[in-house]
Amino acid sequence: DMDSAMVKASTAVNQLGDALPDMASTPTLMEISPDMMATQYIAVDYDGMDIYELSDYISENVLPQLERVDGVNDDLAQDQIDSRADTAADADAIEQSAAAPKKTFAITDTEQAAKYIGDSCAGALMDAWRAFAAEKEGGADADSALFSRDHVTHNDDGTVKSITANEGAPKVVLKRIMRDMDKAYYPTKTIVPSTEIVQDRVMLEVFRGCIRGCRFCQAGYVYRPVRNRSEELLRGYAVEAVEDSGYQDMTLSSLSTSDYPHLVELCDDLEDFCAQRHVTLALPSLRADNFSMALMERLQKGRKTGLTFAPEAGTQRLRDAINKNLTEEDLLESCRRAFAGGYSAVKLYFMLGLPTETDEDVLGIAEVASHVMHAWRESASNKNRGVRITVSTSWFVPKAHTAFQWEPQIPIEEYERRVKLLREAMNTKSVTYNWHPSPTSFMEAVISCGDRRLGKVIETAWRKGETLSAWEDYFDLNRWMEAFEECGLDPHFYANRKREKDELMPWAMISSGVTEQYLWREHERCYQSVTTPDCRTHCNGCGANLLLGRPCDG
Repeated sequence: DMDSAMVKASTAVNQLGDALPDMASTPTLMEISPDMMATQYIAVDYDGMDIYELSDYISENVLPQLERVDGVNDDLAQDQIDSRADTAADADAIEQSAAAPKKTFAITDTEQAAKYIGDSCAGALMDAWRAFAAEKEGGADADSALFSRDHVTHNDDGTVKSITANEGAPKVVLKRIMRDMDKAYYPTKTIVPSTEIVQDRVMLEVFRGCIRGCRFCQAGYVYRPVRNRSEELLRGYAVEAVEDSGYQDMTLSSLSTSDYPHLVELCDDLEDFCAQRHVTLALPSLRADNFSMALMERLQKGRKTGLTFAPEAGTQRLRDAINKNLTEEDLLESCRRAFAGGYSAVKLYFMLGLPTETDEDVLGIAEVASHVMHAWRESASNKNRGVRITVSTSWFVPKAHTAFQWEPQIPIEEYERRVKLLREAMNTKSVTYNWHPSPTSFMEAVISCGDRRLGKVIETAWRKGETLSAWEDYFDLNRWMEAFEECGLDPHFYANRKREKDELMPWAMISSGVTEQYLWREHERCYQSVTTPDCRTHCNGCGANLLLGRPCDG
């Protein structure tokens, strides 16, 4: 089909670009349609010619013999055959002809990435890269200067023994942040795609960071400290973005949007504008413990799109262990309020395999879903519409820079057993149960806890055809396992091994601002099922506020 053909063609073109020498122009796939599909393939292989001589030979001797079919002209055939010939060219000859191709194309990629991950350092990052690029023209190795900042040694058991910074490099790289979010760039003029995309709407970031401190959440730790945008500035951004794009949906986004202190006032500010433009406001990250009647009334003025809550665990003991700071009664009260207000769809997100989880915790998820169903029967304003309760579970993945970075992921067989246990217990009508496939979550854990040796594994898997791995249709665990075997590494060493307190982590040379001592203290509190208050209740001394030089906006 055309989708498959487009993916294969794009992959081939990208691979071709990596193989070309510096003096060659970058290949581009301009268009593909059924009328342009090739009617025949011709492979030409001649050891006595280099890539350019072979291309000239094809132009002079092969193309004239081809007939035009359904508008397929010589130029298109030329492109196809060139690509075919380039792919078969001698790789050693190409490597000797110029510097590594990655240095040729990296600047564009870096400019794009810096816009999104650089926070306040995008300009400085590009200045540094251009300086390295200038050195490269003079013969210096820009890539090694940029990426080889330290030397790593390993113990016999595969763990990291030492990380030694090279001369002139800091021992620990501290992240750089945008201290004042009102000065952070926000793109009010965006490119509107001609096809449907995932975030096909205005995405308005109301604040950065999170006050909560869920122990499994990497984003909650690494985006600290909390920094709010002003209500007035957000109102202006919202109007400009909608007027420029024409979108009729707007999401007020953050890690926990209902924790924005001026949320109700912001919704009030946007009410008239959204009503006139038929724009619907959506809040993707609601806390069940602060979903107020005032907030629901604001959301009711647009289309009711359903509500999403994330209890994460099925029992109070486990919710305390992961520091969710949420009770079941908080959840049920928010659901009652929503059902009474006319909502008839609720999504509930949980995780399986969390540290200290037992079968009782797993079965507790089914009980929570049953209690939500009962809350609908008690409170729904219109029972004729019925109710849709969706329970989704993901597989816990330990992440770097979190309180659970020392924890293993449970084995795949155990995860699948727990899914089966929950599926058999989920017998409440109108409740749909979805679970995340295990192979992709396993690989996510491997890479999340991996070290720089995995770079070779990723490259090997890619050369075996592993592309677009986030899509189940293209993901193949067998290819990954073959890549690990060829590279002499064990994926279970990364995903399924508990780490000791004094183990040197592969990411120890990077600091998010949250201290290692704080993370370990939170790790210990998990096994005591002791919660830590949110940042708004009081400062817990994580260390991230030192990046601001003042108390954070929690």
